[in-house]
Amino acid sequence: MATARRIRPAHASLLDAFEQPLAIRAGLADLFANDPIPLPEINLELIAQGGSVLTGDDLARLEPWLLHATRELLPVLESSFPNGEPFRKLATAAATGELSVREASRALLDGDAAKLEALGNAVGVPAGYLMLSLQMIAGAAIAGLASQLGDQLESTSWSHGSCPVCGSSPSLATLSRKDDVQVEALVGGGGKKHLHCGLCGHSWRFQRNACAGCGNEDPHSREVFYAERAKHERIETCSQCKGYLLCVDLREYEKDPNLQALPLALVHLDIIAQEKGFGPLSPATWNTFS
Repeated sequence: MATARRIRPAHASLLDAFEQPLAIRAGLADLFANDPIPLPEINLELIAQGGSVLTGDDLARLEPWLLHATRELLPVLESSFPNGEPFRKLATAAATGELSVREASRALLDGDAAKLEALGNAVGVPAGYLMLSLQMIAGAAIAGLASQLGDQLESTSWSHGSCPVCGSSPSLATLSRKDDVQVEALVGGGGKKHLHCGLCGHSWRFQRNACAGCGNEDPHSREVFYAERAKHERIETCSQCKGYLLCVDLREYEKDPNLQALPLALVHLDIIAQEKGFGPLSPATWNTFS
């Protein structure tokens, strides 16, 4: 965050608003990663068909974490934004049982915008506030789950553009650093592509020359845009699905940036992409413009 403020001071107010919520979310994810729970069985047949680990899951195993994250994050969100009243209403509704955070999180994973709007209306909160809250709350819980799944996830074959854990779209792509191997003759030049989940933060390997949104590999319908002085930060667009994804080349960074925070420092690229008629694969509060 400090580096982003120094390089792009125009983003400071956005970074200020999200800094503490993201820090709390990261702490919760670490806490949950070390709190053993019964893990879901990984259905290899479902995985082969592109279904995520949490496809159809009722999230009951995550409910204690979801409630914990609700208690921790909503007061922080309330104090971080100018109009914090909706977050206070959500906290009250969750505490009294008027709002089921587990049900709302399931609707978020299902992409059920109508249900989210109805759940928000029922407690007098605009859907946008509910979605932001759930992205933080469910994101922390599912990040903890992803950490515990660890080796099980590594053993699966996954080549899709959506997250293998929660099924969400990626918020960012990265090109890897030079391969870390000891035999000089085998050292690769890096540049392998990984996608970073916009909800839970899980990262997975993906085909470098394909669109994460629709799988399009046609080079004539995929373009890359970047600023002349920052070619390592770029926009990958696809005219077939009209989606875009931000991508950063980690070989150009002295230290690996925090991939949950980095998109906030790249909002200028979101603006450029959307001015060209493309939409983000993973819509978020900071990249959805009126």
